[in-house]
Amino acid sequence: MDNKKFIGVILAAGFSSRAETFKMTLKFGENTVIENTIIKMSKYCSKIIVVGGYKIERLNFLSDKYDFVELIFNENYKDGMYSSVLKGFNRALEETNWENIIFTPGDYPAVRQEVYKRLIDISQHEASENIIIPIYKEKDYFRNGHPIILKKKLLTKNNLTDYGNLREFLYKRKQTHVKVEDKAILKDLDTMEDYKELLNM
Repeated sequence: MDNKKFIGVILAAGFSSRAETFKMTLKFGENTVIENTIIKMSKYCSKIIVVGGYKIERLNFLSDKYDFVELIFNENYKDGMYSSVLKGFNRALEETNWENIIFTPGDYPAVRQEVYKRLIDISQHEASENIIIPIYKEKDYFRNGHPIILKKKLLTKNNLTDYGNLREFLYKRKQTHVKVEDKAILKDLDTMEDYKELLNM
């Protein structure tokens, strides 16, 4: 796999208000929550852009510890998640030598390595206009999860700002849904109860 074809974007700018602590740096195994996401993604990316905002100073260690990580500040983080999506994607568009973005919020630390590999393998064979999204069957229906893969050709600074949120942007484009047997693709860390559940997955 030529990892130069992939660039990573991870969101870590939110307030963590429901967790009542800064969730990205909670201990998760031998590392932190966000490091688990970074490490799994790093097997396929030559560069990972982490978008910080609230308490960004607590993430400064990432770019020191991982030379392929660039931490950037979203000065508009109070405007919500899509402002961080725009910041991360626009920064990625300034880079060259990549064809795909692997994207996820940083609080999906339990996603298995094989999910990343499966999505990337499929992205190499699917139509170039398709967005690759993992899905997991919960009860009687499938739900979309993270991470997702987008082709560079789908992204321009102009078409990103035409939408109010990421879901709207994704909905307007062709998608390939990939069934996976990993419930962790649905499990972000919003509360301390979520944290305890994720630790046991």
